[in-house]
Amino acid sequence: MLRAAVHQSLPDEAERRTQIEEARRLAAEEGSGVPYPTPRRTLTATNPRPRPGHDFAKRPSADKKPKGHEAFLKALETSGAKVCIEKCDGTSVHGVVKHSDKFTVSIRATKSDGTTVDRIIFKHDISEFSAISPRPDTTEEGQAA
Repeated sequence: MLRAAVHQSLPDEAERRTQIEEARRLAAEEGSGVPYPTPRRTLTATNPRPRPGHDFAKRPSADKKPKGHEAFLKALETSGAKVCIEKCDGTSVHGVVKHSDKFTVSIRATKSDGTTVDRIIFKHDISEFSAISPRPDTTEEGQAA
């Protein structure tokens, strides 16, 4: 019973064509020039053509100089100054920065018995860090002077 009511409310094919023609006529009168119904458009992704002399292997971010804490860490690394890194759990690690990247800081720490151990500390676990012995002078570019 419900299906019959739904089918009766739908326009038949002749009425639908009449409505489409009327919509096209009104669109032409308004000057919009958009045919009704509008054709369906799809977007496609295409590879850009390589420009002459452009090297896609070279990444532009690789040429950037470090800024902020990255510049300070690089300056500490190049100068070899001792640092104190305080972790989020309250412990502190003393040593010399050997390497730092986007996520970690590598430190060569000296134990109380005189042996050295290399430690990797994740940056999300660092609360603060500071230079203990001679603090390197940094320029605005982040290089040790």
